Amino acid sequence: MTEEKINKMILNACREDAFKFEKFINEDKSIIYSGKKGQWSYLVELLIITIKSLYPSKKEVKVSINYDRFIKELNLWKYYRHGNNKSLINLLTKDNESIYWQEDDESIFVRILAIVISNKKYENIKKEVIKNILFTTGNIKNLLEGIILSKVLFILINKDNVEYKEILKYLKEEIIHMSQRDFLDNNKDYFRFELNTYPRKFSLDFEREKIKLLNILNGIKGKEFTNLIHTLEILKNKSCNENSSFFVNVIKGIYLEEEFKYDIKDEKFIKVLCKYLIKLRKGRVNPESLEVNEYKLPDIFTFKEGEEFNHTLLNRAIIIKKTTYKNYLISYVKTKTGIYRFAKFKNTL
Repeated sequence: MTEEKINKMILNACREDAFKFEKFINEDKSIIYSGKKGQWSYLVELLIITIKSLYPSKKEVKVSINYDRFIKELNLWKYYRHGNNKSLINLLTKDNESIYWQEDDESIFVRILAIVISNKKYENIKKEVIKNILFTTGNIKNLLEGIILSKVLFILINKDNVEYKEILKYLKEEIIHMSQRDFLDNNKDYFRFELNTYPRKFSLDFEREKIKLLNILNGIKGKEFTNLIHTLEILKNKSCNENSSFFVNVIKGIYLEEEFKYDIKDEKFIKVLCKYLIKLRKGRVNPESLEVNEYKLPDIFTFKEGEEFNHTLLNRAIIIKKTTYKNYLISYVKTKTGIYRFAKFKNTL
């Protein structure tokens, strides 16, 4: 049952994402469309990157993010991404403290999915979720909502037929017992900037946002924490009429009587990743098989059409087409897992 849930959650969210992406692709001028039907957005790309960066412990059944791999994957991703995320681009280029503290990072609600699924103990999940969120954003709303939604995922994956009231009870306990002093003591090393650079009083904002979350759990809705609000609607009514986010579509996947049908590119690869997550969860992946002694990361744009090359993150690859679009140089790269469209401003060559 657990494996079935995981497959439904991930496949539904990926299909819904590709369906939505095709609808708004022509409205977002910052995106260069790959031209392949069923193309997903950067959110699915971040899910894949997070899964590829998971690393099982050698000492216990626990899975964490390998941040050396994660940042290298992100540096490659910026050239093939389908969408924009200020927090991620800030991490890779500017490292601006204002963006870090205040910008919403939608990708955290995708990344926590891989962390929760691959682990069985909530203590390990919570620690890694906090660390991973703070790696890209210090936004308190994102942070607290990410923690609570990881708890929701943990409950749904590990419990069958759990009552809505019971879920609310677990979530309220999580928030009530969350001390901002303990939080800072335990996680201060994970922030990218010193707390004294936060634009207001961090401790006051932390407590203020906790109260807002408790209000939502007590039935008082607002305009913030929409992922949580729509998730609760699904858990209570087993349906949600809103134009759902990636995370909410993950939850919807569990309860759909008929699966959402939409052909996405490389769906077989997504199914392979689902199986891989389950293997990680069961402790069946040898950590040594994932170790990289030396990263080989050649500049993809230097290769000519028809050239093959080895790349640690892409494995064996070949340039199948090179072209230009406006101010971009574009290379289409075929790998074992699919075709990537890499784009780069000409003036950065």
